[in-house]
Amino acid sequence: LRPVSQRLFRRLIGRHPREMFGGRSKPAAAPAAAANGGVVVPRNFYLLEELEKFEKGAAGNGMVSAGLTDPEDIFLTRWSCSIIGPQGTAFDNRFYSLTVVCTDQYPHAPPVASSSE
Repeated sequence: LRPVSQRLFRRLIGRHPREMFGGRSKPAAAPAAAANGGVVVPRNFYLLEELEKFEKGAAGNGMVSAGLTDPEDIFLTRWSCSIIGPQGTAFDNRFYSLTVVCTDQYPHAPPVASSSE
């Protein structure tokens, strides 16, 4: 597997990998908020929401599909993604396969995307 740059990923699908997999530009709550009685949303809640969107076809405009590599993975760590290059670009009609790993630091750290050549 070869790492995919965030710049290439953004050019292919128009979004940062973190945005594609439920991450927000700012985390839902900082760890300090939990100590002060605030709510910290578990990473699996974000990832379950994204998985549901992909399964229902509500994510990716038909050009991106994603799902768990192992359906039994209860931690939602490894994802397989497919991207069809956008028309009118250098990536037109090309098919890209990626493996995306969401670590336990997610959503505070972006997922790691690698090409599946």
